[in-house]
Amino acid sequence: MIIVISLVLLALVIATIFVGKRLYNVYDKNLLIRYANKYAHKWHPEEFSIDDARPTFYYADFSPCLHEYCFNEKGEILYEFETGEVAYHPCMIAEYAIVNAEAYLRTNSEESKAKFKLHADWLLNNLKKDDSGAGAWYYDFNNSVLQMYFYSGISQGVGISALVRAYTIFNDQQYLDAAISSFKWMIRPYSNNGCLYEEGEWKGWIEEDTEGFHILNGHIYAAIGLYDLWRVTRDTAVHQQFENALSVLKQQVHKFDVDYFSKYSQRPGAYCNNSYHLIHVYQFNILHKITKESFYLDYAKRFENQYYSKWKRFQFYLKLVSLAILKR
Repeated sequence: MIIVISLVLLALVIATIFVGKRLYNVYDKNLLIRYANKYAHKWHPEEFSIDDARPTFYYADFSPCLHEYCFNEKGEILYEFETGEVAYHPCMIAEYAIVNAEAYLRTNSEESKAKFKLHADWLLNNLKKDDSGAGAWYYDFNNSVLQMYFYSGISQGVGISALVRAYTIFNDQQYLDAAISSFKWMIRPYSNNGCLYEEGEWKGWIEEDTEGFHILNGHIYAAIGLYDLWRVTRDTAVHQQFENALSVLKQQVHKFDVDYFSKYSQRPGAYCNNSYHLIHVYQFNILHKITKESFYLDYAKRFENQYYSKWKRFQFYLKLVSLAILKR
């Protein structure tokens, strides 16, 4: 009997240690991170047009979204991994270009204008085109943290937004040509090394990665890029792709709404941290400003209410704990 009791107690101790470690990891690697919201957008103080043919300010400020970066000797922004290793990050470069374009428009600073041009030129010179004229920016991560080489719908979209502003400010056709090249790659079928998902209920979704888990913020940023390109070109084919992107978003957005928070993607267990949840709030507000449709404003308010509700947050944290314990 003593042996049985000892074994039971030992099993309880092992289980307690096991569960305790899981719970600590949830706290340290998940909950603490999810409290941070400093990487979400903020609104611009300026009033500006969002539908004329010369885009100026982006629809919300990207500067709070920039993090974990440094600069090389040329002044180009680089993504910095936790190991100190660095790499070019096309979406970050496009965001930083837009931030400096806005700084130039706000202050007429030649320094900001030069930084904008430096990063717009990086996008121009590093767009890898195929024989059809379609072009993509590749993430080339080859270090101790990540070994990946891929393109992304989000950088195609934000890259377009940066390039059409370069076209507007510098009056140089090559920037617009590069934006159109990015558009061609973006609408290439996902099954043919493109970004546009073609199958079933997700038809029209613009994929952020090459795994096909339907990332919400990436799709919306790509759609906004389409809208920016349409503003400049007034090309009906571009506008149709924008409308298609909104159509599939309306059909599928409920799958990202888990009542107490939003999901980052359709990968199982892929719930947002605070930053991405707030980015969703900003993105749906932007789409409401562009389309004037209450559907997007309703979702913006819903996601915002989820963020500020202590009861919703408590439900969300219980879900994270259960996932960690069950290792799902």
